[in-house]
Amino acid sequence: MNDTPGLARPKKKQTDAQGKPTLTKDTGLNTTKVTKATKKEKPHRTTVNLPYSIYKELRRNWAETSTPIYRQLLEAWELITDHGADYQPADATYNTDELTRTTTVYIPKDTLKAMQKIRSKYGASIADQLISSWAQQTGWEG
Repeated sequence: MNDTPGLARPKKKQTDAQGKPTLTKDTGLNTTKVTKATKKEKPHRTTVNLPYSIYKELRRNWAETSTPIYRQLLEAWELITDHGADYQPADATYNTDELTRTTTVYIPKDTLKAMQKIRSKYGASIADQLISSWAQQTGWEG
């Protein structure tokens, strides 16, 4: 037998009594039936143009709390609107003529449906809902 490391014979694949491969650490073969994975419901992905002053504040909060920008916006929306049950249109508009930054927001399906109902009722876009809710929650004044 060769005692040089790395030159040993490969291990023989393990088989059961019928000659079918069995699950082993080395081969990773598994003869059990594979069940179909259930399709995970992906969140809706949308982009939001944030005024730069709001974006800068959200980035600062992200650095301090490790809460991503999209999560801050969603948490504020859920808190202010009570998960869409109590939406009040904002008096001020936060989409000014200043420079904007685009960010991606991942919205769960149930939240998206509530936002779409609000959009059809009040005409407030999803971006406007997120921005105004965040501004109301934080007391942000542009």
